[in-house]
Amino acid sequence: MSEYDVATQEGHEQFVRDCWDFLAYHAYDGYLRLGRGAVVVTPVKSELKIKGPAYLPLDTIDGSPPDPEQFLPGFVQCLTEYDPAQEFVCMFALGGDLSFFARYASEDPAKTPAILHSVFKRGGKTQ
Repeated sequence: MSEYDVATQEGHEQFVRDCWDFLAYHAYDGYLRLGRGAVVVTPVKSELKIKGPAYLPLDTIDGSPPDPEQFLPGFVQCLTEYDPAQEFVCMFALGGDLSFFARYASEDPAKTPAILHSVFKRGGKTQ
C-alpha cells in the first residue's frame, strides 16, 4: 500500500481513490447492517489503514461526550443527508480532536456503493 500524507486533504482523497472499491463496499455493508453512518479510517505508522474496517453508525452518536459535532461541525448533518446507495461518508480519525470527514460519490455509475456491494456479495470482481 502506498504511503499517504495523513495531514492533508489531498492525502485523504488519494487514499479514497486508491481504496474506492473496498471503502464503498464496507460503507454500504455497514449501512445495510447498522443504518446510516461513516466508514472510519485511522492512520497507522504514517499510512492510512482501516481497522476492522470500522463503521460508525449514526444512531450511536447521541450528543453525549465525545460529541462529534463539537470537533466535526456538520458531521451528523452529512450522515443524515447522503444517499447510501450512491455515496458514502468517510471519517479520518487522526487522534485526539483531529479528524476530517467527507462525502464521496463515484463518477462511474458502475462503482456506486450499492453496486459494488452486490458484485462482491456474488463473488464477482470489478474492472
